[in-house]
Amino acid sequence: MAANQKLVDTVKAVARRHGATPAQVALAWVLTEAQDAVAIPGSKRRAYLDDNLEALNVRLNAEDMTDLNRLASMAVGERYPPAMEGGGAVAAETGNRYWTRGTRRLQR
Repeated sequence: MAANQKLVDTVKAVARRHGATPAQVALAWVLTEAQDAVAIPGSKRRAYLDDNLEALNVRLNAEDMTDLNRLASMAVGERYPPAMEGGGAVAAETGNRYWTRGTRRLQR
């Protein structure tokens, strides 16, 4: 857990530089990294939707992208506990991307 806190700290640092939230940085990263991807964040309240839309105003620079792109290889531990692995998710491979429906995970 402590090792992954460094990842969180990096995202928060990028967010502070842009006057944004970590969630906005995550959405901005998806939109910047994969021009052919569409981010579909879930929102129960209008305020959260408005907050997510503000990610469109976050302009990540080359330094931000370098910092954020290296994070995936630094994550420690499994994404889900063993009991949740193989939960019947449907997977499809397209080009160099891998979608898993059910977990809504996009990997490069």
